[in-house]
Amino acid sequence: SMFGILDQVVVLGQDKPFISALIVPNLDAIINKMTEVGMEFNKEGVVYAEENGMQVVVEVPPEIVAGDVVTFMVRDAIDRVNAQLEPYEQIKEFRILNKKFTEQNGMMTPSAKIKTKNVLAAYQDVYDDIYKK
Repeated sequence: SMFGILDQVVVLGQDKPFISALIVPNLDAIINKMTEVGMEFNKEGVVYAEENGMQVVVEVPPEIVAGDVVTFMVRDAIDRVNAQLEPYEQIKEFRILNKKFTEQNGMMTPSAKIKTKNVLAAYQDVYDDIYKK
């Protein structure tokens, strides 16, 4: 895709003073890259599942997505998305998640649509943190 680091994006805050997003980065690409360049990471914390007959990464240790490299890449991609949007549509804040939305974890429909309600319920604390008074 055009913004390869952004795998799944849930846009929130249509009724709030600004727009935010919960972002699942491309976990496969991150793990492949880290392995390729020989970066150390907790391999036990990487969870795989089968999707369309392929093994894909569905969860990584939280510290991986919290790291500077992933944060920078996501911010860069968001900046490029925002450049194409009206100011009021732009994503002002985002949080990077370490778990993919899947049908198995109840976050997606069989036709691969994200169940926003379920995501919000699961990440209520994150949402509250973004929009804290």
